[in-house]
Amino acid sequence: MAFSRRFLSLPSSEPSLFECTSSRWLFDEAAHLAARRVSFNIDALKEAACQAAQATRCMSFRKIAEGYFNKVYLIGLDTGAEVIARIPHPIAGPPRYVIASEVATMDYLRTVLHLPVPRVLSWSASNDRVGSAYIIMEKVEGSTLKMRMQSLPPAHEFRDLVISVLEMETSCLHAVFSQYGSLYYKEDVSPELQRVPLYADFSQIKDGADRFRIGPSTNRAFWCGERESMDLDRGPWRLPEDYLAAAARSEIDWIIAHARARAYIDYERTDDPPAAHIDMLERYIRAVKAPGVAPAQHPIFRPTIWHPDLNTANIITTPGANNMIELRGLIDWQHTCIIPACLQPRTPTAFTYLGNRITMPVGASLPTLPDNYDSLAPDAKSEVDWELSLATVSKVYTLAAERHALRSRIAQMPHRDALGALCMSAGKCWDEGYSRLRFWLAKLQAAWPGSSDCPIGFSDEEIDGIADAYSQHKSYDLECEPVMEELECADDGEMEGATQEQVDAARARCAEAATQWDEAVYGGPFPIRAGSSGSIATTLGRI
Repeated sequence: MAFSRRFLSLPSSEPSLFECTSSRWLFDEAAHLAARRVSFNIDALKEAACQAAQATRCMSFRKIAEGYFNKVYLIGLDTGAEVIARIPHPIAGPPRYVIASEVATMDYLRTVLHLPVPRVLSWSASNDRVGSAYIIMEKVEGSTLKMRMQSLPPAHEFRDLVISVLEMETSCLHAVFSQYGSLYYKEDVSPELQRVPLYADFSQIKDGADRFRIGPSTNRAFWCGERESMDLDRGPWRLPEDYLAAAARSEIDWIIAHARARAYIDYERTDDPPAAHIDMLERYIRAVKAPGVAPAQHPIFRPTIWHPDLNTANIITTPGANNMIELRGLIDWQHTCIIPACLQPRTPTAFTYLGNRITMPVGASLPTLPDNYDSLAPDAKSEVDWELSLATVSKVYTLAAERHALRSRIAQMPHRDALGALCMSAGKCWDEGYSRLRFWLAKLQAAWPGSSDCPIGFSDEEIDGIADAYSQHKSYDLECEPVMEELECADDGEMEGATQEQVDAARARCAEAATQWDEAVYGGPFPIRAGSSGSIATTLGRI
């Protein structure tokens, strides 16, 4: 089961309200902390909360969580109620789009699709009132699924939760929008966009057509770093091929304007001039524009809204009858986008099995215990039992989802994996290198779905070389994983909840390990360093 680093629990006694206090970094720490520092008027935010919740006085104010994009505060009021206030980090994106879209999205999901989403009580996309943009919303009572899973519940206790999530996703599929982009209140988009209907003619959902519209995408690929001040095509887009090509066009524009010689040597970036990246991006654009690759009238490309990161920290639960896990709320809809249905996540992160002790069966069979289970030690058996529960939940979700007619068609789409990987890689080509983009272009060419000749243009010899290079890339990644496990950090050097003593010790181990690292043997440079794929330039621009 995957856990997101998007939000991290904090002790209630934490004194710092403005600084990032939940994590430390082995390198580039000052820059990481600065990107997560906020500034606002606490008294003004308290006053806004009181007005929004019809209270007289604020009785308590504490930071309860923070992640890459926001800090979250719990405000206790003299009425006995508690509300949530959320302040975005500078790297979250421009509030006039990010905040405005999230508030409209939450309102739409709650009032039109009737999903268990918190009610927004007050918000501002400017810093005029409290010195920062903010959202004040109802507190959802219950505990996160992440906390609930600490008790290692058996698979059958997830049944009601899986059913509720599937019903939520089905409701989302019933709303077929007229364009790809992000959702806003009608008054928050241009007059030109106000004239475009919210829904496609055949949408089963019609409510909200007078209040909401589709506007520019809040996807970070269009806003990170210098992109925020650039004149880019951020949508909305009427055709799926235009949506698919937009991130690549944005990347090309950025490369032309800002790419410069590397100050370091990296496995992904050695001898890769800007022209080589642009060439791959243009091949991708030609491919997605080709007839039959992304047909606009095909139902699997319908514009669909979906939760952008349904991990265990974003699902609020309560215990039900027989200790069943029941869905109480879905939180964190920041950066939600309306994209082709076939490109939405196949399985929520919360239900994705990432263990290695259970083999996921093909077809309709459920996972089983490994053959050597009886010979395992008691502690190992407990770990395997827990992983079997996680694998079973994942498989049950997948089987149930594919009973839905549209989702079954999506699952059978032969080039879905290639198209999804290409769409994600196109907006990260310069920062992460084009190895992944090139690999999936070759895969798409090998199983070309278009109705005309393939325009990607790799020779057979080039395809063989691309496969070999990508294999080396994956081998290098595998060599890097034990380093991060040993240092207990992420690829950007982040150590969650680490003390100064732990950070000092890890930095010493990191320095020693770097001297013993052989680039020729491991296929690339030592992974934990300034200038790596997880460095501040990449991490803060792409998360």
